[in-house]
Amino acid sequence: MNDPLRILIVEDDNASARLLELFLREGRKTNDQLFRACSLQEAIRISLDVNIDVILLDLGLPDSEGLGAVHKIRVATPRTAIVVLTGHDDDEDACKAIQYGAQAYVAKQERVGPRIAKVVRHSFIRQQRQLEAEAQAHTDPLTGIANRRAFDAELERRLASFVRHDVPFSLAIFDIDWFKKINDQWGHMAGDEALVAVATILQQQTRTTDLVARLGGEEFAFIAPMTEVGDLFSLSSRIRRTIELAFQATSRVRPRLTVSGGVSGFRPADNLETLIHRTDEALYQAKERGRNQCVAHFDKWTLSDQEEVPDELLSTLRT
Repeated sequence: MNDPLRILIVEDDNASARLLELFLREGRKTNDQLFRACSLQEAIRISLDVNIDVILLDLGLPDSEGLGAVHKIRVATPRTAIVVLTGHDDDEDACKAIQYGAQAYVAKQERVGPRIAKVVRHSFIRQQRQLEAEAQAHTDPLTGIANRRAFDAELERRLASFVRHDVPFSLAIFDIDWFKKINDQWGHMAGDEALVAVATILQQQTRTTDLVARLGGEEFAFIAPMTEVGDLFSLSSRIRRTIELAFQATSRVRPRLTVSGGVSGFRPADNLETLIHRTDEALYQAKERGRNQCVAHFDKWTLSDQEEVPDELLSTLRT
């Protein structure tokens, strides 16, 4: 396996970054896409915008937290292979880097063409095999997305990241409206097809770093890292409308379908139970207000995407 990869070099020293690019071009012999970041925050931003395959992470960044940077990158991009680049060869640090989620640890003197190219290739392969093994235990068999077990594990990871590194995250829960009627009128095969269609749209509309899960029955959720509640509310509203439009035309072979959604962001005083409860409460309000809408839970407000934003809340969101 030596297909082209999307590789992100996280290095603030221009000479070192150019040398790495040269080694990769010479050693890989493939048409890789190379990206560059000079800081940890820039690396996270690029990783959220681009489906990066391998990150070469230098620990000497201006905003780096040493090995804590590995954890922060891993939380932001759980599917990406991470190769740690360091100026010294320390076996203890290497072990810690692997524990934090890196696939390899390369000292400065080892950053030569054939060596770094081989490390990138092997790290990517190991990461893919690890993801495949995890997917089998954390996948909903009908829709192919994450199951409740994966959802719970991801929430725990996001909580740990928030506590240790102040990485924000938000949660959205969707429920298909009147799903029992769909099963009763159209049959369970049509119901299953509807579940698969909703799961597909959710995956298409979210980022690769978001976790989309089927919680059970007709209930879905997704966890969005590095995302505040207002941004997730906008995204959730767009997803709801996309699902409505996809099923808008009724026919003899496909039922009309809408969803309701609840959205909330994690707060410093929260635990996972309070976050889920608040998001469920927002979903319940969406159902009570007539379905086919999303309701977000802000600090002092709940707001439906069918309503205008109050001036007081609008000023809060702008700040």
